[in-house]
Amino acid sequence: MTSQRTLSERWNWSRTKVIHFLHILCHENRPRINMEKDQKKTIITITNYNKYNPLKKEEKPPQKNKKSHRKATEKPLKSQTNESIMKVNDINKNKKLKKNEEFEQEFNKFWDFYGFKINKRDAFKAFKALRRNKIDFEIIMKATSGYLQFLKYQKIHENFEQRQKYPAGFLRNEYWKDFLDFQYRPPM
Repeated sequence: MTSQRTLSERWNWSRTKVIHFLHILCHENRPRINMEKDQKKTIITITNYNKYNPLKKEEKPPQKNKKSHRKATEKPLKSQTNESIMKVNDINKNKKLKKNEEFEQEFNKFWDFYGFKINKRDAFKAFKALRRNKIDFEIIMKATSGYLQFLKYQKIHENFEQRQKYPAGFLRNEYWKDFLDFQYRPPM
């Protein structure tokens, strides 16, 4: 005997989800459970239990008192839950560290290529924001190359030496997109 509320607490599900799940088990082509409900409890009987969990002839079901059975089937201990949460957190931290290391290596390539080395920390933040928004490193480098060629074009053909933008300013506000397809072609 159990209640839907108890099942929802034990499984960490909403009551609606528990009700829906039990309904599926009761009303499918081959019902797996029978339910008898009243206002205080729900009695669930598993149909064909032996078919799904056969016992060998020598085996006898273990005799347990109700209290020890209840302890074994209830929620895991807090320490077990905390350990599993800590493992998940460690995995997430490792993934984040790998991403940060990857971003840092790519940023260093960008930093060396860009040449104008001012406010590295701010530039790295802007670079990480682009990479987290799924902008490929190759696209960032192509835009950077286009920007540097544009500056060269202005200096040679228009006798105008434009001051190069700070790296963070170049990466923010989608300024870099303006130079994706720019290619300097010297006159022949």
